[in-house]
Amino acid sequence: MSDDPAKSRFFIISIARLMGAITVIVGLCIFLGLIAAPKSVGVVLILLGFADFVFIPRFLSAQWRTPDDR
Repeated sequence: MSDDPAKSRFFIISIARLMGAITVIVGLCIFLGLIAAPKSVGVVLILLGFADFVFIPRFLSAQWRTPDDR
C-alpha cells in the first residue's frame, strides 16, 4: 500500500465491513436451507456478521481518531 495511514485504515475498515456482510449472507443461506447446517448456526452467523458489519468499524475508527488539540 502507500505510506498514508488513512488509506490503509480505510482499507481495513472496508474489509471488516465486507467480511461482516459475507458472514450475514452465509448465515442467511444456512437459515434458508441453501447450505446444509443447523438453523441455529445460521442465526449465530447472522448476529455475528451484523455485529461485525456495524460495531467493528466504529470501534476501529474510534481507536484511530486523532485527539483534539484543544
